[in-house]
Amino acid sequence: MRTELTMQWPAFLEGSAVDERAVFQRDMLESLHQAIDPMMGQIKGAEPQSIAGKWNVQDQITGTGVSITMENDSPIFPFYEEDTRPHMIYPRNSGGVLHFQAGGSDVFTRFVNHPGTKGHHTFARGYQNAQPSIQQAIQAGLYAYLLDTIGPGSKAGAL
Repeated sequence: MRTELTMQWPAFLEGSAVDERAVFQRDMLESLHQAIDPMMGQIKGAEPQSIAGKWNVQDQITGTGVSITMENDSPIFPFYEEDTRPHMIYPRNSGGVLHFQAGGSDVFTRFVNHPGTKGHHTFARGYQNAQPSIQQAIQAGLYAYLLDTIGPGSKAGAL
């Protein structure tokens, strides 16, 4: 399962020099990681060990800004994270039966009418909880960019 957070160039960077964009990218990625890394720690801590997959967090610089991609490679993580609709469950082998325990008794059946499940939505909750930090990170990244490119001692920095 993959989630992406993207930050596009501010309008004032359109048509600016490539080195100014590189400074913006560096400052913005650094600030965004300060907000996202704690959020990822909360998400990783919320998932049960039985579904824990390998987490991969990657930075990408695009033609219009920067993005951070967060991905879990567990094949069952999407079923933990998102809602599932009601569905039928059949045995893997044709002519076979399903076997599980319910109420302490063994149950054998040819199919199960599964009611679906409510997802845990850890990404959405984590992002919602981190929203103030992400907004602060964006402001900090822009401030760092302005200090790096304009500088506090320049005439533009005094505005």
